[in-house]
Amino acid sequence: MGTYQVIVCRECAVGISYGDWTHLDYSLVQNEADEEHKRLLERLEGFGELSLVGPKPADGYFRCELCGMDHIDDAVEFAEKI
Repeated sequence: MGTYQVIVCRECAVGISYGDWTHLDYSLVQNEADEEHKRLLERLEGFGELSLVGPKPADGYFRCELCGMDHIDDAVEFAEKI
């Protein structure tokens, strides 16, 4: 059994770890937030079981593997069992 590295933004890491997706409410109108929340949960199901590895050292821009947004220096690493 191995692992696959999953790099996500800080906001998605909070959602994965604590089920707190309220950051969507601050950037989207309600029906858009609901649709984005549904989309993120569907993508999250595709990853399988994730375990927190921790903050990833800052090395510039990255694309969150969950929300698909470009970010800079706020990466959090999870590991997926494969």
